[in-house]
Amino acid sequence: MKLSAANWVFLFLLGLVIVLGSGCATDDPENVSVRPWNSPQGWENGLGGMDNQHE
Repeated sequence: MKLSAANWVFLFLLGLVIVLGSGCATDDPENVSVRPWNSPQGWENGLGGMDNQHE
């Protein structure tokens, strides 16, 4: 079976829609335990062990 150029374009666009539409993000408002992806970790603030402030 030989596919024409129109069939290849259709298959490419179908694959593109499937890939772009299959994200893993969610907007679940009840999920309050998850940290935002761009929030700094504890060790990324300040100078680490060199600061003399204790909490």
